[in-house]
Amino acid sequence: MCGFQRSVIKLLEGDLAGSFAAFPPLTVFAASLIYIAALRLIHLKNHTTLNAPKIKVLAIINIAALVFNFFYQNFLYKHIQ
Repeated sequence: MCGFQRSVIKLLEGDLAGSFAAFPPLTVFAASLIYIAALRLIHLKNHTTLNAPKIKVLAIINIAALVFNFFYQNFLYKHIQ
């Protein structure tokens, strides 16, 4: 299994620290999904607009977390050990 799969399984088991250790960007992704779901519920209840800029910022944060994790695992982490 890859780190993402191990991280999802640990998150479903309730082991947040283990999930973060297996694949750190998953916690950012999960928090973003919860936030987007909350925005959607507010939109359905109040018939307000979904704030597209907020969702774009979340997408940028998720992409940045994935890119940082890639460089950390492939370049920085090897040099630290």
